[in-house]
Amino acid sequence: MNISLMATRNFSGLRGKPSSITLLYAIGPPLSHALLALVFCKLLGLALGNTILLMVLASSASYIAVPTVLRHALPEVNPALYMGMSLGITFPL
Repeated sequence: MNISLMATRNFSGLRGKPSSITLLYAIGPPLSHALLALVFCKLLGLALGNTILLMVLASSASYIAVPTVLRHALPEVNPALYMGMSLGITFPL
């Protein structure tokens, strides 16, 4: 079954579940990964275009990889939680 469909079917079970720490985690890592990429690019003297591309790729890794890994590593976890956070908060950010 498609992971997005699983998240949609379980979305109603999220009411009142995401805590402030979970929301902070959905926002914090993408920003910190982009900042680390910026620092490394400045240290290496990369061009602006390459720096921006690496920052986008570093920050987007959180919402691309995590849902798939969590689905296989922790099948008992509600997919609406990690899909909702990655697609609802991290992706638009």
